[in-house]
Amino acid sequence: MNKIAALGEQASIFMFLFLLIVVGIGITAGAYIFFGRGYDFRMSDASLLNGKIRECLNDNEINDELLNNLFARCKLNEKVLEDINIIKICVDSSDCVNGMGKFAFGSNFQSCFFEGAKDNKKYYSCDREHFLKDGKKIEIIAGSKRTSRETLG
Repeated sequence: MNKIAALGEQASIFMFLFLLIVVGIGITAGAYIFFGRGYDFRMSDASLLNGKIRECLNDNEINDELLNNLFARCKLNEKVLEDINIIKICVDSSDCVNGMGKFAFGSNFQSCFFEGAKDNKKYYSCDREHFLKDGKKIEIIAGSKRTSRETLG
């Protein structure tokens, strides 16, 4: 038996094991990157929803008929917003968070502004916007708790 040939075979086994480890680490890293912690879309989703509602309110006269048919008039899908979003619209109100609004979809608007809710993904992240239209102070609170985890799996 040739000792030099045996040494070459042993070296190729180490190279094979090294390649298996590198491929295993690559597969593990790729799976973690794709299925990792997920992305937090709560604030961007709330801002987009708030902007869409503000645009709709600016384009239409604000009255009870508009607010009663807000989803149809603003082209919002109520089924999509049902479990993940909250919306509150107040007209000439001093306290929109705790008070009664002209339009409310969802509940628990107080949790939007808890200090501990900012990093907790179980709470809504909310966008609050004030503007004036026809001499009336309009306030919109839109919240979302959408993350990429809910849509991927």
